[in-house]
Amino acid sequence: MTDYIKPVRIKQSWPWWGWVPTILNISALILSLIMSWHYLTGGSIAGCGGGSPCEQVLSSRWSVIAGILPVSGLAVGTYLAMFVCSLYIGPASEISIRRLAWSVLLIMSGSITGSALWFIILQKWVIGAFCPYCMATHLTGLLLSFLIIRKVTFKSEGEPAERLIRPATVTGLVISGLVLAAIMAVSQISFKP
Repeated sequence: MTDYIKPVRIKQSWPWWGWVPTILNISALILSLIMSWHYLTGGSIAGCGGGSPCEQVLSSRWSVIAGILPVSGLAVGTYLAMFVCSLYIGPASEISIRRLAWSVLLIMSGSITGSALWFIILQKWVIGAFCPYCMATHLTGLLLSFLIIRKVTFKSEGEPAERLIRPATVTGLVISGLVLAAIMAVSQISFKP
């Protein structure tokens, strides 16, 4: 009689977590790159020709900070930083590195949420036009932020009893990100090109 060894199935701590946020992050990064490229080259984007609501938004004073830095460029940096951090949040990473990566993700989630709300308000009530590329990026960012905050806030089955980041710290980090978005909004209002 041969000994049968039952294969051990390693339970993943987030079966869908590896794909959904990564796809959202890369999508928002690509959309931000497209809008940054549009700003830097002065070219047009498909479906965003001269005089269109999309062009009104992308050529408005609200699409840049101090007349030099496109806000989509800030978004590229944010989504790129989030992608790099996502490489270090898994169980294979050392706990201190994982905690740092999650902390940065939470700050970025707060800044994405605040920025998305700011730019949606601007499009609706100040510019009076909507850019589909901008809105797709904002909605993708909001969904990504929600998933990140939810993952840190609610424990999944099989996770250790001790939290990686305490709830009060989560709140503080997200608020820090919201403050960064507020600083950007104030600088846009203050520095008129």
